[in-house]
Amino acid sequence: TMEEFLVRVANKGELRDFKGGQVAYPPENRTSWGGGGKGNFMPLLKYLRSVGNTPEWDPWKCALAIPASTDPQAILDLSTTLKSIMDGSYGKPKPKLEEFNGNPTPVDASMAERMREMLADRSELCIYDKPLQESKLIHLKVGENVRLLTHFYAFVFFADW
Repeated sequence: TMEEFLVRVANKGELRDFKGGQVAYPPENRTSWGGGGKGNFMPLLKYLRSVGNTPEWDPWKCALAIPASTDPQAILDLSTTLKSIMDGSYGKPKPKLEEFNGNPTPVDASMAERMREMLADRSELCIYDKPLQESKLIHLKVGENVRLLTHFYAFVFFADW
């Protein structure tokens, strides 16, 4: 729960301001934020945004790509495959959703073929890269131009399915 996270991690000084690097504790060292209505959570949300890595992932523009490992080469493989799909050097045109209607890519297809389908009508990957992998907290905020509300299977791409 959020309360357990705040007790076990935040109140022990394990979170740092993402920009400045200094230790940051929850507002008033509170760990219980239940009740009180929506406006009551704003200090907590501001805190989480200040200590967490807060990517601005847009599921309409990108697919969240999880590399096969934490090795830098796995991240490079995702980027290289994306580039070849988008610039046509992969050997097939840039994917459109219509191509896959009634013609899904087999789940055991190559990474590039599965990525082509996932990128249909998108042009980017949001890669779960080293900074995200090393973050103690990833905070997915809701705000202007940012809202991650979609089915995971339509957004998350695993390189090593």
